[in-house]
Amino acid sequence: VGLVLPLDSGSARATTALSVSADPGPIANSVNLPTSPTLVARLGVACETDAAGRASCWGSDVPVPAGAVHRIVLGRAHGCALMQTGELSCWGAVEDSADPRSGHRFVDAASTLHTTCGLTSQGALHCFGRDLGMPPSGHRLTQITGGADHFCALTEAQHAFCWGRDTDGQLDAPADTRFQQLSAGHFHTCGITAEGLTTCWGRTTEGQSTPPATTTFTQLSAGW
Repeated sequence: VGLVLPLDSGSARATTALSVSADPGPIANSVNLPTSPTLVARLGVACETDAAGRASCWGSDVPVPAGAVHRIVLGRAHGCALMQTGELSCWGAVEDSADPRSGHRFVDAASTLHTTCGLTSQGALHCFGRDLGMPPSGHRLTQITGGADHFCALTEAQHAFCWGRDTDGQLDAPADTRFQQLSAGHFHTCGITAEGLTTCWGRTTEGQSTPPATTTFTQLSAGW
């Protein structure tokens, strides 16, 4: 158990690095993640990585970490770089609090506005920042994505689970659908099904949760 300072409060509270893997196994001593061109943008900041893992950011002042970066995730006032080595290098408000990253190597990461979660190669989830709860236990996770105040994750069986704040139905992932990829927007989430079609749930005031019904996709970004 560690002490975490909520990002919107000056008081401390206790939190636990929770695992949702049925059998998380030993901590991986080494991870070698691939590097490829990526692009992410959120609330006045944009960051990219090139094929060699070199990162650059523009907009607000971001202390880009040295070394090869697998991908970058951004919150409201913080961000994290998932390094090729599986370490999470973070900056901003979340760095004012203790977190459960020490000793762990991650294969995926995601941020909401005030929370960051890292996913280990054993399918265990470790989160720090604002407490948004956790997904159901007993599932090995393979991918995670974050919206404004909710997360969604993909299980080894290709089912989607969502948790956090449910203001617009953004937690209502279809239970009988198998997905190959998920992407969370601010108050909605979309996923590419096993058949290549796109299904979305959550807020749809601008049509953001009503994708083309018959078009197949290979890549997806829910945007904001």
